[in-house]
Amino acid sequence: MIRFILLGALFSLFLQTRAQFAIVDGSGQAITEVTIIAGVALQVSTNFYQLGMEYATFDNSDRYSNEGPFQMGFSFQFYDEYPSTFQISPTGFITFEQNPGFPIRFRNEPIPFPNGINFINSIYGCFMPWEPSNGQFVNLFREGNNKLVITWCDVPVEMNPGQTATTGTFQIVLYDNDIIDIHLIDIPRSDLFGGQATVGILSQNKTRFSYPPGMNNEAWPPRARESWRFSPDPGYINYSVTSIPTTPVLVPEYIVWYELDASGNEVREISTELNPVVRPKKTSRYRAALKSCWGETIATAELRVVVEGVFPNAFSPSSSILSNQSFKMPTVPAAFISGFRLQVYNRWGQLVFETTNPNQGWNGRMQNTGDDCPSGVYHWILMIEDNGESPVTNSGSVMLLR
Repeated sequence: MIRFILLGALFSLFLQTRAQFAIVDGSGQAITEVTIIAGVALQVSTNFYQLGMEYATFDNSDRYSNEGPFQMGFSFQFYDEYPSTFQISPTGFITFEQNPGFPIRFRNEPIPFPNGINFINSIYGCFMPWEPSNGQFVNLFREGNNKLVITWCDVPVEMNPGQTATTGTFQIVLYDNDIIDIHLIDIPRSDLFGGQATVGILSQNKTRFSYPPGMNNEAWPPRARESWRFSPDPGYINYSVTSIPTTPVLVPEYIVWYELDASGNEVREISTELNPVVRPKKTSRYRAALKSCWGETIATAELRVVVEGVFPNAFSPSSSILSNQSFKMPTVPAAFISGFRLQVYNRWGQLVFETTNPNQGWNGRMQNTGDDCPSGVYHWILMIEDNGESPVTNSGSVMLLR
């Protein structure tokens, strides 16, 4: 799924340690206002990819394996192990084994998996027959230097023939104090293996393991908003398991763009693309809402697009006002257009000035460097191409005053 107000303390640490969510220009600088010429397309963008996400992407082959290794990023103890890396399985777990083997498919037996030699040293967030396809991924997010969040977002579930296809979402959260949280956000049921699924953890030698009651390869109904905490006992001999409130980490997942009215109210949703193109005909306001996988708003940013409808009609190179000393089009952000050409002709049709630089104006001299052009009326033509769309042409007259 490709879908500045803070919504609680849960995300405040993210905003302190990562780039603050913002709408940005072509150089990546945060902006709240931009000016364009009427009819010019504007590509709006955010700093989404600077917010610190990593991804594990799986293909649609039945022989897919785990993805990794990924770095832990902080000191973490799991039973007797001190893993620095981990790998991600598409079927809902992470493993600290360096070479766990493949294919890693759902195994219809309980922890400690007596017949599954590859199933060791792992955390089973929601082990069931998930079936990731092209474009589906697991999202990794590091909140500060003490929390690692791994989210399976809208991953398809393998179903029996005739069952309606569906998706599920869950999250594994690892802390630097060695606590493990598992959040079942929205888990469907697959009857492929009688609805069997597992939540739990398993040591490297298979002699120690923990799981919530009734969740070790047992048939589940659909589950939602259910969370479990695994806390190491003294000496890390084993882990206690307790039910906790479901407070999954709001990990950035997609963006929704809205057009706003003059009061800042959302008039309509315009796009869920990361970098949509808008063509405002008048000065307009837009809002980008950063969303979690399950649709909660994490943060927002707004942009005012000023549309210049009045072109300069006179200028004087000897003016004491700098902006009146040259003939220049209203600001056109070069990052938002793919072609620009401004031409100025005298009354005999002679080209006296031409530029392809949106930021360059005519100073009243022949091609800006030759003789002064006489006072009078000059005709101009402006041609703009915007990212593959049909060219936009404007024309008019301007008075040169000496």
